[in-house]
Amino acid sequence: MDKKKPLLQIFLLLFLAVLTVYAIWSFRDSPSKSRAPQNMTVEEYIASHALPKQSQAPDFELPGIAQETVRFSKDSGKPAIINFWATWCENCKREMPLLEKVYQTKRDQVQIIMVHTTHLDRKEAAQQYIKQYGYTFPAGLDTDGRVSDLYRVSALPQTFFIDKNGRIIHHQIGELTQAVLDQQLSRLTGS
Repeated sequence: MDKKKPLLQIFLLLFLAVLTVYAIWSFRDSPSKSRAPQNMTVEEYIASHALPKQSQAPDFELPGIAQETVRFSKDSGKPAIINFWATWCENCKREMPLLEKVYQTKRDQVQIIMVHTTHLDRKEAAQQYIKQYGYTFPAGLDTDGRVSDLYRVSALPQTFFIDKNGRIIHHQIGELTQAVLDQQLSRLTGS
C-alpha cells in the first residue's frame, strides 16, 4: 500500500501541472475586454473613452481650495476651460502658469476652472502648491472623484474647452501648449 501512495502523489502532481499549463495557454490566447487594442496609442485609447466632442459638458459644484464653492454650469452663457490636475503631475505643473495667465487676462470672457483630483492626491498638497505659486484661479477639490468620473478623466492632465452653449469643442489629453491654448481661446472668444 505504501508503494501506491507515492505513485498516486506523482500522478496528482502531473495532472495538476498539465491542468495549469492548459489554463495558462487558454487564457493567454483569449481576447480580453479590458485590454486596450494593440494598434492604439495611449492617447487614442483615453480619447476613445472620453466625452465626445460636441456633447454637453456636465454641471458640477465642488468645495474650493480657498474655502469658496467652485461651480460650472453649461447654462452660464460663458465659455469655459476646465483643467484636471494633481500636484504629483509634472505636466500639470508646467501648464499651470499658462492657465493662470489666461485667468488674469481673460476671466471676463472665459471661465477658468481647475479641478484638483483630490481622490488621487492630498488636499493639503494642493493648498500648499496653489499658495506657494500664488495662483488665483478657481480650484475645486474633487475629493470623491465624482467630477472626474462625469468627465471620464483617466489620465492627467486633461483640459476641456467648452463653448458658450455648454458644448465640449476640444479635449486636450496631456500637457497643454501655448499654441493649443491660443488656438482654442480664439475659438472660444472669437478673437
